[in-house]
Amino acid sequence: MSQKDRKRRQRERQAAEAQRDFVQSRLEQDRQDYAAKWANDARRFAEKSAYAWMASFLTDYPVVLEVGVGDGTGTVELLRAGHAVIGIEENPACSRRAKETILKNGYRVECIERGAFVPKIAPQYHVAYTPVEAVFPDAGTALLVNGDVFNEPHLDRWLAQQRRIDALICWLMGTYPFRILNKDVTPRVGTDRVESATNYRILIEQTCIALAGRILKPNGIIQIVIRGKIPGAGNIASEDVLRTYNADANETGITFETTSFRPVDGFDVAGGIPVALDPNLDGAARSDGLPPALWSIIGRKIAPKSRP
Repeated sequence: MSQKDRKRRQRERQAAEAQRDFVQSRLEQDRQDYAAKWANDARRFAEKSAYAWMASFLTDYPVVLEVGVGDGTGTVELLRAGHAVIGIEENPACSRRAKETILKNGYRVECIERGAFVPKIAPQYHVAYTPVEAVFPDAGTALLVNGDVFNEPHLDRWLAQQRRIDALICWLMGTYPFRILNKDVTPRVGTDRVESATNYRILIEQTCIALAGRILKPNGIIQIVIRGKIPGAGNIASEDVLRTYNADANETGITFETTSFRPVDGFDVAGGIPVALDPNLDGAARSDGLPPALWSIIGRKIAPKSRP
């Protein structure tokens, strides 16, 4: 190889390393920024007793799988009610904050970080996960597992093996902007920042519905909590919401049965995450003059009929 070729390859290698370092650094910064902003949102929801309202639907379901733990404020509400909680969190900055929140409130928690950054064709990246090795939590304790419900066979296999999860919850889901460059996410949501955020929320809900169909006990429930507006004249009705979610749940074994809503005095919080209303409440998002509300949509895993 000539000296000229060696220098060219060295420059290419250095450029690739610089690009990799930039992607990894930006990913970590985005994750930390999101975790900090969400903590401000969570504080507001807690002050308004929103988490207590969400958790009130889970009284008869002792073992809860929480997809997306945020800063752990919602997890604490579940622990306060005596649930055993498994929290799946893709963002390590969130799971670390959640662990601190849980410990600060006097509850036991184990937090497992198991993801490793893998550079792809810039600016895309991948996260490789090791198998889950964890002890199932007792009542009033939490297990936080760093993982990704989109494409993570180790996690999916471990959850399916538990056979004792009573409820899966997906509360107020969101994510950080750089997340859309994960190679498992980009093909499904696109790269346009506004459009991809909407697509991401639809995708995560559909993914959670499919996961609930695979891992819940018979008659277990999935609860999705989203942002919308209260029903009103010309606005989307409960029947429309159930129809939308049951279309998403087709052939999963999940049937959505009930909706409830709770008026709130707004979603935007100083230092928080800018909020758009959920795309599955499209009619509510377009309705003017109606106050905002949280919606709880609950589906059930239908138990197979016993043979005579």
